[in-house]
Amino acid sequence: MKKPLSRNFCLSCTAKKRGCCVGYYISLTMKDIKNIEKLGYQLEKVITAQDFTKAELDGCHGWQDNAILINKKYYTITLRKKNDVCIFLSHKQGCLLGKNRPLECKTYPFWLNKKNQIIYQDRYCYMLKHKIPVKQGLTIMGESEKEVRSYFKEIRNDYLKNQKKQKAIILNLLKK
Repeated sequence: MKKPLSRNFCLSCTAKKRGCCVGYYISLTMKDIKNIEKLGYQLEKVITAQDFTKAELDGCHGWQDNAILINKKYYTITLRKKNDVCIFLSHKQGCLLGKNRPLECKTYPFWLNKKNQIIYQDRYCYMLKHKIPVKQGLTIMGESEKEVRSYFKEIRNDYLKNQKKQKAIILNLLKK
C-alpha cells in the first residue's frame, strides 16, 4: 500500500470532530471505486449506499447528478464511516488512501459556486475561519485552481456516464 497522505494542517481540524473526513459523506465516482479496489480493499467493507433527501441534494449545488432515485429515495455510494469518521482517516497519518483518495476529497474544502468561482464550502474550515485567501488555501492543500476545476468536471462526467453502474452497486449494497 502507498504511503498515506498527511496534511498536518488539516489533521488538527479532524481532531476537532469536524472537517472533510469527519461528519460528511464522501460520494464516490466509479474511478474512485476502482482505485480503492486496486489497493486491495473489499468494497462491501468500505463503501455503503447513503440515502439523502431531495432538500439535502438541492442544497448541494453540483451534486444532484450523482444521486440515484430508488423507491422514492435518493442514494449515492459513499465511503463507510465509524463513529462519524471516514474509515480511511488515521489521526496520525492522514488519509490511508494517499494519492488514491476520492476526487471529492481532493476538492475539499473547496467548492465551485453557481458562478463557477472556487470558494470554501465549509463554514467550519480553519482556512475560512482565519480568512486565508482561496489561492493560498489551494497552495496549502497542494492543489491548483485548474486541478480543482478538473476534479469537479471529472466527478460530474463520471456520474453522468456511469449512472447504470452506480445504480447496480447501490441495489447490491441495499440487499445486504
